[in-house]
Amino acid sequence: MDVPSTDQLSSSSPTTAEYILVEYNGKLPEETYKSDDSGVDDDSKPTQEVTLGQLEYYSNDFDTDLKNRLAALTISNGSYTSALENRKVYLNHPPVFSHTLETDNPITDQKNSGRCWIFAGFNMLRHSMIKNCNLAKLELSQSFIFFYDKLEKSNWFLENVLKT
Repeated sequence: MDVPSTDQLSSSSPTTAEYILVEYNGKLPEETYKSDDSGVDDDSKPTQEVTLGQLEYYSNDFDTDLKNRLAALTISNGSYTSALENRKVYLNHPPVFSHTLETDNPITDQKNSGRCWIFAGFNMLRHSMIKNCNLAKLELSQSFIFFYDKLEKSNWFLENVLKT
């Protein structure tokens, strides 16, 4: 099979099959190459088909490169974000708590409310207040702080709108 170079591709618009042949340097078996000059039949549907032979060839070609296999394995076993994490940073900064608080009071949990900073701060503040004020139990309102946080953010936004 003669493989066209990029200079020899159809002058108007090269077909996908021609690009595939150039990209793979003619390694495709001839029976998997199926195209006419236009690449489109009378019903305006592409006449090029991806055959099972081509898929098997592309899959085998992909699997021969160890970097491709490592990337596929990494992404298939977890999220892509975990694959992009810098392992050296993780090893140099392990997620270990430096302080542990001894308390008899239950820790409040935000569940999925999106207010973790309020709950974390209030849990630490509540622990200190109970200890310093000799209290048996203390409840702080996360909803109160959350409301005023949203109010201040809205105010900031509206003041910036007025400046423009």
